[in-house]
Amino acid sequence: MIYYLITKEEWEYAKQDGEYWPSDFDDRGYIPCADPGQTEQLVRELNLQGESLILLSIDTQKLESVVIYEDVAESGRMSPHVYGYINIDAVKSVDEYDTFPITS
Repeated sequence: MIYYLITKEEWEYAKQDGEYWPSDFDDRGYIPCADPGQTEQLVRELNLQGESLILLSIDTQKLESVVIYEDVAESGRMSPHVYGYINIDAVKSVDEYDTFPITS
């Protein structure tokens, strides 16, 4: 299971389309996701502090795109990246995720 954070509006569009492509996919080339314990790091990476978000739990066995673990920020921590879209039927649970301003 991997995790991704999305706004409520993006989630509504993704459900209608049956798949999710972030707006910055062409620039980034992948969808940055998180393992358990890495969601706050993902909030910082995606610059989503203070936003009301949805946490998607994604079953990698049902994901139609490739997942590669990489350390693109050279932080010493490997994170899952989805190279392609997230098909909605791979999403196993959807939970509200409130972020708080991060100071440091």
